[in-house]
Amino acid sequence: MKITLLLASLVLGTGLVSPDPTFGMWNQGYNASESPVLSFAKMGHKVFASQQSGPLVYTSDGGRDWWFAGSESGDFPAILSIGQRLLAATYGKIMLSTDSGVTFQSITKGLPSANIRSLASNGGRLFAGTDKGVYRSEDSGNSWMAASNGLIHDSVTSLMVDGGALYAGSMDGFLSSTTDNGLSWQMIDTVEGVGQSVTTLAVCGRNMFAGTLRKVFRSSDSGKSWKAVYSVVRSYDRSVGGPMCIRGFATFGSSGIDVGTLEGIFRSTNSGDKWDNLGGTIDQVSGFAAFGNDEWAGTQSGIIWWSIGGITDEVPHLLSAPTLLQISPNPSTGRVQIQLASGESLRDVNVTNLLGQTVFHSEQAAAPSAVIDLSGLPTAVYYVTVSSVDGSVRGRVITQ
Repeated sequence: MKITLLLASLVLGTGLVSPDPTFGMWNQGYNASESPVLSFAKMGHKVFASQQSGPLVYTSDGGRDWWFAGSESGDFPAILSIGQRLLAATYGKIMLSTDSGVTFQSITKGLPSANIRSLASNGGRLFAGTDKGVYRSEDSGNSWMAASNGLIHDSVTSLMVDGGALYAGSMDGFLSSTTDNGLSWQMIDTVEGVGQSVTTLAVCGRNMFAGTLRKVFRSSDSGKSWKAVYSVVRSYDRSVGGPMCIRGFATFGSSGIDVGTLEGIFRSTNSGDKWDNLGGTIDQVSGFAAFGNDEWAGTQSGIIWWSIGGITDEVPHLLSAPTLLQISPNPSTGRVQIQLASGESLRDVNVTNLLGQTVFHSEQAAAPSAVIDLSGLPTAVYYVTVSSVDGSVRGRVITQ
């Protein structure tokens, strides 16, 4: 069954369509189920997406049209493709397709009655991270066995493979590793502290990255010590964001990493020392992945965004291109200067919160720039809309 889509486009960092071909383009497709998009997997020319409540969906034309995959509905926190096999994890079972997502069978053999939160493959073996430890499959997902010997913190929220080693992040903030496919585990350390769920893991060059409740951490010693390199600024509602503010990484080169968060999509080209807004006004990201040079992001409201060719070696050029609306300083502790890159005169400035409520409005006397005071606003992300004789431009500002 085909899903009706509403298509739109968003240029990196501006929120408007630009004729400049050097910008990567984000495209939007709306999933009619309006359920949070949690995970992505790629199989040949197909890209699959899972939801918190609803069926799996897929596109075979680069994101323009989306279709239901099979007839099973549910909460699928993780999906994984191996060859022509697609695995979708849910409570107490894995839905397995051997025909590229056309039909699925329910696999429960060897699996616990528990949430299955993550999937990974390593050397032909498959692994599932559950609330009762790690489980391994030696037969492409048809049956499973416990692989948690020595794993002290067994509520596993994330899995990652690097150099033959398998890493597991736990619900209570611990990181463990195994080099013998789960026959024995060694606890490395806590990433942020006890109680801070490790939601996603990645390796870029010599650094390891971990996403937690509100922060991105970097380790240069294989997880023995960690440094926070990005923090979620906005306040959030657990019913909206839950403990999953940092939702996924995409790495490129030896020092490039993108991150999908509740605040939006951000890029660092220097191993996390500095971050730039990559997705314009995209926010509330609940699922994030990259396949080759293409990136995919799903939101809490069920919207799927994709950027074909969004990862490129010309990242410094992309990020240095001028934006249509200049806001500085950003983040800000109060007073903010706003001007259009074109130099046109401003007519009015309107600031809204993420709920669309106006929190500041000012009419301008045809001035080329404006200084507004946001010091009375709570720490959060706000949209700034500026109008001129040629129309309106929208950007974002973070208050601290």
